[in-house]
Amino acid sequence: MSVRIQVDLGLCQGYACCVMEAAALFDVDDVTSKVVVRNPRPEGPAEARAAAAALACPTRAITVERD
Repeated sequence: MSVRIQVDLGLCQGYACCVMEAAALFDVDDVTSKVVVRNPRPEGPAEARAAAAALACPTRAITVERD
């Protein structure tokens, strides 16, 4: 079983809290100032970092769902 990261770009404001929690999984696009998911299917310890990033998002733009 793995997880899948999804981002609602309509909610994303580019605060980069997700990047601070999990830089290996997220980045912010320089042009749009919206989050970019580097790895939408993290495994192992990265799953917990993805969940922490979703909780850190002030607009709740990130969801992490189990497959």
